[in-house]
Amino acid sequence: MPLPLDVKHGTLPPLRERFGRWLRRQPARPLEAEPQRPADVESIGREYWAPSAAAAQVAALVDAHERGGTSRRPRGNPAFAEAVFVELMRAQQYRRAFDHLSDDCKQRWGSAEHFAAAQAGGAMRRLQGVSVKDVHFLSEWQDPDCGRTYQEVAELKVEYVFATPGRATVLPRVVHLVPDSGRWRSLCYPV
Repeated sequence: MPLPLDVKHGTLPPLRERFGRWLRRQPARPLEAEPQRPADVESIGREYWAPSAAAAQVAALVDAHERGGTSRRPRGNPAFAEAVFVELMRAQQYRRAFDHLSDDCKQRWGSAEHFAAAQAGGAMRRLQGVSVKDVHFLSEWQDPDCGRTYQEVAELKVEYVFATPGRATVLPRVVHLVPDSGRWRSLCYPV
C-alpha cells in the first residue's frame, strides 16, 4: 500500500517498531510489597482510625448529604423553574404549566382544564419572555394571597417582556417559588 502524500518516507517504520515492541512486551512482574513491622502498621492505624468528635461530625454530614440534608429547599435552580413555567405559558402549553404549580394552586384551580381555559384568553398571549435578575432564598415567607406561611422560599426579581403595539413593555415583578414535592413550584392563583 502506498504512503499518503503528507507522510515522509522513513517516519512510518519507527512507529511500527514502537508499537511492535509495545505489543510484544512481557507482562509486568507483580511487585512484592516490602514487609513492614506489625508495630508500625498498628500504631499508624490506631491513630488514623481513632474515633473522635470530628469523625462523628463528618459522618453525620455525609449521612445528611446522602439523605438529601435537613433542608426542605429543592436542589434545582429556581430561576430555571420560573423560566420553564413562563415558556410553557408562552407556548400555550397550559396543561403542562399546570404541573409546575404548587399543590395549593392546583387545588384552587381544581383541574388543569380549568387552568387552561382561564389562561387561554389572558395577557400571557402577549408575553415575549422573562429575565430573572436576582434570586434570594428566604427561610420563611407568608403568601399575602392565601395567608399560608411557607418555609425555604425562593424570591426572584424578574422582568417580564410583553408585546404592545409598536414596542415591547418591560414589567418588573417580585415572584416567589415554593418547595413542593422536591421541586420549585410557581404560585398562580385564580382571580
